[in-house]
Amino acid sequence: MAGKLLDGGHELWVCDVREEAMLPLLERQARRAASPKELADTCDTIIVSLPTLEIFRRALSGPDGLLAGNAIKTLVNTCTVGVSFIREIEKECAEAGVTVIDVPISGGVAGAKAGTLAMMVSGNPATVSGLMPVLQLWGKTIVVAGDAPGAAQIMKLTNNMLCAVALVATSEAMTMSGKAGIPDDAMLQILNNGTGRNFATTHFSPAPCCRARSTSAPPSRSS
Repeated sequence: MAGKLLDGGHELWVCDVREEAMLPLLERQARRAASPKELADTCDTIIVSLPTLEIFRRALSGPDGLLAGNAIKTLVNTCTVGVSFIREIEKECAEAGVTVIDVPISGGVAGAKAGTLAMMVSGNPATVSGLMPVLQLWGKTIVVAGDAPGAAQIMKLTNNMLCAVALVATSEAMTMSGKAGIPDDAMLQILNNGTGRNFATTHFSPAPCCRARSTSAPPSRSS
């Protein structure tokens, strides 16, 4: 996604704890920020894509956090973090005069590289409108869910719920056909050219999603 910003002619500053993540961008003349604060002292629009809520909080707050910067005006969140967290972040940012725009994405690494991501957007309409040229570098499917951060999170989680259901159902169906002696490749050929086609059948090979062992145990819960 950062590479697409360079493709679009934008000046890009990057900050990451992993040197290997930044190196391909630095080689393309992106500039390095040593800390989130330095990034926010330089750029008025910051886009974040972070792996956990705690890392998000650390990047945002504290003496070296984004909100300690002097230039930041807009924070664009591309993470799937849930409604309560994004509202928590919005409140903290509002107190610092920073507008939060929520843009969770769907399409994975392949979609990011191809510029075919689907984006769910919520936040201040005028700010969203100004960001559209940037979002369009990532994909053509940009759906505005509402005027306040949180609506886009609900849209993303709804999408994820259906994706998970399809994965479970496909695994069960392929287990059944496999026990009947039908080769996985033959079954997938029918599914992907018939009414059973879904994201799980078209994007996963038989190994991870179609050889799952069916059990009667309830699914585990994660926090």
